[in-house]
Amino acid sequence: MRKQRLRLGMIAMVLVCGWGGDAGLAAPKKWDVVKDFWWTGQGPGEEGLMSWRAMGRETKPNQWSYGTINCTGGTPDNPYPKQIDGICAQADREPFVQFSPLAETAYNESIPFFFYFRADPKGSGKVEVGYYGKAWYELAPGFDGEGAGKVLAPNEEYLYLKPVGGGGDGSGIDGTAAAVKWKAPEKGTYRVAGEWLPGGLKNSPEGVNTMSLAILSSKGKALVPRKVVEDDGPVEPFDLEAKMEKDEEIIFVVGSDGSARGNMVGLKAKIETK
Repeated sequence: MRKQRLRLGMIAMVLVCGWGGDAGLAAPKKWDVVKDFWWTGQGPGEEGLMSWRAMGRETKPNQWSYGTINCTGGTPDNPYPKQIDGICAQADREPFVQFSPLAETAYNESIPFFFYFRADPKGSGKVEVGYYGKAWYELAPGFDGEGAGKVLAPNEEYLYLKPVGGGGDGSGIDGTAAAVKWKAPEKGTYRVAGEWLPGGLKNSPEGVNTMSLAILSSKGKALVPRKVVEDDGPVEPFDLEAKMEKDEEIIFVVGSDGSARGNMVGLKAKIETK
């Protein structure tokens, strides 16, 4: 009887721990740019925040943050970078350094659309970063174009980013770029995978419009260098590994590439420990 119990105990250990009695590798830790998106609902009234909570969404800050990067430079009197992965004359104004958090919030419950924003002082629109429940009109990522139908309602995959500014003169200046930042909770190797989903209006009477995409590191380098894409263009996938120190950051950035109108893009991003 005692031997039988020992055998049963060994079998149970193998089933739980694996051969050799090792508990095995820990399950990877995972983060998702949409499922983890947090929205504070700051502003007049609590109606938006109540609606957001009713959807079971996050309200507390976590590893992600949302903001802008000033890429309006390129002249001696404006020593900010010109592009989202550009080199700047002043080290404290490199794109990966001068991330500025967004604080103002707004929402549209009917879409639903819950977002952070900052108005462009020149009046060309707003930088926006947020959650959108569906591709609700022709400019929204996934409504039409080559990414048509990729955003399923309710949307659980793509975050909405919209830059503004850039001059509208084809200069390639990225204006006030929209940025999403993720901070590593511990030292390690992380897999970063996902895709960009360009929105906008491909057949605009104003001609072909473009935007720029990049993934940066707070070490001061581009993990994925700046790439220019057209409105409603092909999905742009990415899949990379990054060795990171604790509190090091990855920044996903969308610039306007010289467009005065600004653009919008959907970001799917999943990060996990290796």
